[in-house]
Amino acid sequence: MRRSFPFLLFLIMSIVVVSCNQEQDKAQAKKQQDSLLLMQEDSLLNVFKTEFETISQTMKEVNAENGIFNLDTSESKVLSKETIIGQVQNLDKLLESKQSQLNDLFKRMKESKVRNEEMEDMISSMRESLANRESQINELMTMLTNKDVKLDAILSRVDSVRITNIELTEEVIKMDEEMHTVYYVVGNAKELKDSRITTKKGGVLGIGLAKKLDVSKLDLSLFTESDQRDLTSVPLYSNKAKLITNHPEASYDFVLDSDGKVETLTVLNRKSFWAATDILVIEVAN
Repeated sequence: MRRSFPFLLFLIMSIVVVSCNQEQDKAQAKKQQDSLLLMQEDSLLNVFKTEFETISQTMKEVNAENGIFNLDTSESKVLSKETIIGQVQNLDKLLESKQSQLNDLFKRMKESKVRNEEMEDMISSMRESLANRESQINELMTMLTNKDVKLDAILSRVDSVRITNIELTEEVIKMDEEMHTVYYVVGNAKELKDSRITTKKGGVLGIGLAKKLDVSKLDLSLFTESDQRDLTSVPLYSNKAKLITNHPEASYDFVLDSDGKVETLTVLNRKSFWAATDILVIEVAN
């Protein structure tokens, strides 16, 4: 019996060690899986944003100056119902095409289970706006096909559609600006902690277990607001610099001056740099 006790104790300890190792392996495997899923979601969301950006760019051209409604009667040009019908049909086809693309984009976002409330709101808002414009165009086409309606009445309705197209363009421009708005801040370790931008552990306040940044926990008034398309570099002029937020290393570069000091942060690949977050926190040391 005395001989069996050490063996039994060894067996129990072995089981405990194996069990602990298995739990650690499971935790590590889950962590890697969560990280991989997060990367896939960020990549897919970036694809959706690019598609929406392309649609927005086209919609910004839908206004009175882009030739869709070119109703110039100078130089003895004769304005007829047929001329207006042709231009209205062109606009109708364009809006219908963009509506279809937005519907498809919205559907794929839902099916992918990628959640981005801001992006979904923008798509929904633009879909609604386009639906209203198409309704106006249908009314205009009804007028155009009515032989009893005079040209002056048609031109009045065309002006109404023209105005709403300008409003749509302004709305899309606003959405486009919001989609590309980013925030950045530069400071030393103490300044960032005192401002409650970073935590005692050095991470950004508002980053959870999944490494997603909760912007609502940050005071954005402490940040500089910019358009990511214009923000190609950030001046630093410090001895050392490092990024606290998550940005792929290949997407940026620290430019040194002749004395070896960090002069600027240069963004090399805009879409890749801002793919994971719209927040940039740079810690510097002098």
